[in-house]
Amino acid sequence: MTDNSKIVEIVIKRDAPSHHYVYACLPLITGFDFWQGNLFYEDAGNGKTTVVWRYWLKPNDNFLSKIVVARLLKFFIWKGYTAKVASGMKSEIERLYNRRNK
Repeated sequence: MTDNSKIVEIVIKRDAPSHHYVYACLPLITGFDFWQGNLFYEDAGNGKTTVVWRYWLKPNDNFLSKIVVARLLKFFIWKGYTAKVASGMKSEIERLYNRRNK
């Protein structure tokens, strides 16, 4: 990532024919037991790629964690982290796709 932060991801599924990848991620933030990202991509023409990320988050099973997670979703993940990851992943996927299909 551009701000030198690191996330440990475990690839659960690599399905290149369907352009679907599933990543399991260890808790980045207190309050989560687990979170998972699904990446879908397809050729959008003219050397462009459409990328869709979907996340599933599992908060710890206590009241305080659920409150913390709700706040983090609003202020951290949707506004900051997702935007950085999406732009970085889109650039990388387009680069790999173009390199493979030359």
